[in-house]
Amino acid sequence: MIGKDSFTLAWLQQLRTKVGRRTDPKLLEKVNQFSRKCTRYKQGQVPTVPYWLIIVCGGKVSGGLRQKARSYGLSNGISGGSLWSGSELEEKIRKQAPEILQRFFEGQPFPETGKIF
Repeated sequence: MIGKDSFTLAWLQQLRTKVGRRTDPKLLEKVNQFSRKCTRYKQGQVPTVPYWLIIVCGGKVSGGLRQKARSYGLSNGISGGSLWSGSELEEKIRKQAPEILQRFFEGQPFPETGKIF
């Protein structure tokens, strides 16, 4: 679930490298807000309809399914969203955040810990 003032995975990745250093308090508050939203979502206490929704499916996603999902979202008050197949997600990660793949599959340590996971 992503709010109107959403930020990208790459943005979170950049922030992760800044935590512990001189971090902008506004940035930390954004992360804290995001964290609280995730906690409420997990507890089933979602206060509002999401502004934007991203769904990742394991298999192939046809154009018809994308259109059905888009129509369903619009009819339920969701302003927009994306429906990706697993391979599309992988492609986006490879192009926009390759360091994530290196960390999870090649064992590259996180910069703030110096440890693997």
